[in-house]
Amino acid sequence: MVDKLLLRTLKDLGNDAFQEFKWYLKQKNLDGAEPIAVSDLEDADRGHTVSQMTRSYGEKTAVEVAVEILKEISNRQAAAELTKKYAGAVDLLDLQLLHLQLRLDVGSGRECDRRSDTDMVDELLLWTLEDLGEDDFGTFKWYLDKENLDGVEPIPKSKLECASRTKTVSQMTRSYVKETAVKVAVEILRKMRNMNAAEKLTKKYAATGPPAASPPAANTMLAQDGSVIVAPTVSGSIHTLNLTINNEHNKTAQ
Repeated sequence: MVDKLLLRTLKDLGNDAFQEFKWYLKQKNLDGAEPIAVSDLEDADRGHTVSQMTRSYGEKTAVEVAVEILKEISNRQAAAELTKKYAGAVDLLDLQLLHLQLRLDVGSGRECDRRSDTDMVDELLLWTLEDLGEDDFGTFKWYLDKENLDGVEPIPKSKLECASRTKTVSQMTRSYVKETAVKVAVEILRKMRNMNAAEKLTKKYAATGPPAASPPAANTMLAQDGSVIVAPTVSGSIHTLNLTINNEHNKTAQ
């Protein structure tokens, strides 16, 4: 989605403006956003340039860098259009993430929910690996048999040799709990400098989290016949109690 927006923006630039855009990509344009290496941009066409941007920065920062450069080359109209279209794309992504969350909420029973969660993580990881080219997928597997997170054992090389993307995902979810499998994948993608894929996986996995738990209902005590209180047993820490006293008998006596 963001790739298409950036590509459309670059296609609207003339050749001289496009070359100037690439020149700025080699400079530091935003705090925390490192320039793209000259060797990665030499002879790069518009499609390859977009790929380098989203791979190096992630989608959000790639758009911010593009907008900043368009302002530098005095093309404020293109900067404004890209900003507006990206805002609309983010809204659409939020709807897609909501749909993903709703898929997790369907079904009943704790075991069904647990199985659905695991299947969803498998899907997310598989989607991520299918977006990698063959060389990048080989690099991803190479990192898997190294230590990527403290306390997380690498997957033995023998289990990854000649493993397809599906089998690689199975090895990850079999070796790690689902959250750790995602964390390992995100860490490897960052080491590969594929910030775009790392950002997407992080965002999609966050959308699969359980909804916030509702606060517990307050304990209630009811006074009957003027002075007798029937109350629940309370133990442990501080509790909130709603106290209802029926004192009509005493009012009549007065």
